[in-house]
Amino acid sequence: MDPNSGIGPAGPRLDTSTQPQVTAPDFMVPNQSPMDIQGNLTGLQQQPASPTFNQQANTGLPMDQSPMAPAGNSFNEPPQNIQPDLLPPQEPPTDGKKVAIIAVISVVVCLVVGAAMFFVGVASGTTKGRTAADKMWQQKEAERQKKEDGDKDDSADVAEELDLGDLIDPQYLDETIEGEVGDQKASSDGFVLKVTNVERNFKTDDPNYKLDPSKELVKVNFIFGNTTKDKPKDVSNFGFRLEDSTSAKLTPENIAEYEDKFDTVKLDSGAQSKGSIVYLINKDEKPLKFVREQVYRISGQNREVTTRIVITIDK
Repeated sequence: MDPNSGIGPAGPRLDTSTQPQVTAPDFMVPNQSPMDIQGNLTGLQQQPASPTFNQQANTGLPMDQSPMAPAGNSFNEPPQNIQPDLLPPQEPPTDGKKVAIIAVISVVVCLVVGAAMFFVGVASGTTKGRTAADKMWQQKEAERQKKEDGDKDDSADVAEELDLGDLIDPQYLDETIEGEVGDQKASSDGFVLKVTNVERNFKTDDPNYKLDPSKELVKVNFIFGNTTKDKPKDVSNFGFRLEDSTSAKLTPENIAEYEDKFDTVKLDSGAQSKGSIVYLINKDEKPLKFVREQVYRISGQNREVTTRIVITIDK
């Protein structure tokens, strides 16, 4: 039986398999011997193969159905996505667009500069207003102080400088040294005191202080110094007392604040300072004495000495 089922090699095969039908090449003819076929194949190897020729067709082997790569492409080269040009090419900005962009930038810059100048102006105006208010307050305060100074006693014109002279080696004695307003008095321990003036019926600005109508405030203004060679002094307001008509020794009154209020100071050799102390007394009370008192313990002698300076401020 014909191996080709009665159909020549050039005709289609009656094969029910799913493989595609293959047409035999034109050079193969029936009843050719294997030697002739081999010769024909040898001649064909010298010619370029046709893209549609499949040598497996005559052998009865299954055809390679792998897809063939397009001509001119490498298997290792990734496919290229080709996008159609759907949009027209973009034209560069015209002169009108450039002008518009420059105008927008100019407006933004102007706004920023204007805002900065506004804040600077506000800050400057605030500073000027505060300076003007401070100046006005200082003027009013100066007028108030000038008015108060005009109400003071004439003794306020006494010079507020001490003549300390030559520094001395201090001595510690039991003594009482007396004087009046405007006198400079010195004790043996090297302490110098001068009451410059006294303010009767002193008015305080402390809103929390309530004065009894039967009482009176007295403000004593004074200067003091240290004439010792190498002995600094710690001076406190509790070293000063106001002695009233009953010889009672009054302590400084507890008032929040007033001009030249004196609390405590460290006085070096040859130095001087000033201060003021306010006392509470009975209304129109006299006489009054301002007393500075200091107690010393003499080492090695088991004794104490008291140095006193007494200034009569009202008789």
